[in-house]
Amino acid sequence: MISDPRPVAHIGQSGVRQSGTWVRASWRGGCMGAHGLRRFRKVLILAAVGIGWASVPTVLLGQRQFHVTSPGSCQQCRISLTRATILRSPSSESAFTSRTTLVQNSRGVVFLAPVAQPGQVLRFSSSGAYLGSFGEHGERSGTLGVITTIVVDPADSLHVFDRQKRQTVFSPVDLSYARHSATPASAIAAVILPPGNSVIHADIRTPGRVGFPVHMLDEHGAVQRSFGAEVPEFSVDQPWLSYRSLAKGGTDRTLWLARFNQYRIEQWDTAGTLVCVILRDAPWFPTWRRWNNDPMASPPLPRLLSVREDHAGRLWVLIGVADSAWQQTPARDRGRDRRLSASERSRFFDTIVEVIDLRSGRLLASRRHPDLLSAFVSDDLVFLRRNNGPERNEIELWRVGLIEH
Repeated sequence: MISDPRPVAHIGQSGVRQSGTWVRASWRGGCMGAHGLRRFRKVLILAAVGIGWASVPTVLLGQRQFHVTSPGSCQQCRISLTRATILRSPSSESAFTSRTTLVQNSRGVVFLAPVAQPGQVLRFSSSGAYLGSFGEHGERSGTLGVITTIVVDPADSLHVFDRQKRQTVFSPVDLSYARHSATPASAIAAVILPPGNSVIHADIRTPGRVGFPVHMLDEHGAVQRSFGAEVPEFSVDQPWLSYRSLAKGGTDRTLWLARFNQYRIEQWDTAGTLVCVILRDAPWFPTWRRWNNDPMASPPLPRLLSVREDHAGRLWVLIGVADSAWQQTPARDRGRDRRLSASERSRFFDTIVEVIDLRSGRLLASRRHPDLLSAFVSDDLVFLRRNNGPERNEIELWRVGLIEH
């Protein structure tokens, strides 16, 4: 159970329950847009006249918390997972790494970075055909350092972030160099919002910024605001406590931030205000604070890997959990400081995929997958690493969907 002293609104079959009282409400806005927030506040203010102001204080302030119920309300819904294609590294210099991430533009082209060769971005078609690479490693304008993450903006421009604290933008037409700006830190993840603001997940250790996981930058790279935590938290020896999965919300003014070490997903607006919190009390995902980093020696702790809001107003969640058949590896076979390949990690991990209806707050479906899926590429694509060295350096794209009967 997640401990939180504030009132929690539980979304269920009959409406909203706050402090033990049920209020019948039409909950159509969920966590998503301003229209839904205004509509829900009207319902709650009217209800407050009858049940007392004290029973709905947290929701009226705009910070709504609700528990996702299980089992799901859609008894006939199920999640489909089918392998769409395989991306193969064209050479050892372009080998995929454990940090390789993927994005897809509106034309279906998949961009992939970082790879073994610093400063290089690979391109693939949606069917898996290799389309070539671009990018030059260097320090001057138009070149790239060691890439940390990539993202496509609404206009299909590609933004590349590197360890040299730079954000470099490439044209959507011919991938020619467009511009670059300095960033205050290396971005772990990023979202690009119109008219050109970037929100980066980064560790900025300066007064007023330290302990906040995300930072909004203007088009020149200057920090406009830091947010993403009600109470800033920073730990040198436990950096995962401030790690977040970052995703764009259903509007240009909202973001999703998911904690790595608990099933807690927060919606923030770009003004830095916490809009709502989704909690899920799943027995297979206890909140933890101390990391066990050897899945061969002890069952790996659950970790929330990726979230994505689709066009239908549903939130998709990927969670890595211990393999259902996990067994301890004998000490003589572990090796000291041995790094596991992606395929070896799948021996110790499964993935749980879940989908939540944001308009009702209900869990629609949940599915366990016997491999470790990494992250969402688009609304209906996730990827799985299969890099077993130069002889089999692959990434699988899997198509995910919700089947409603």
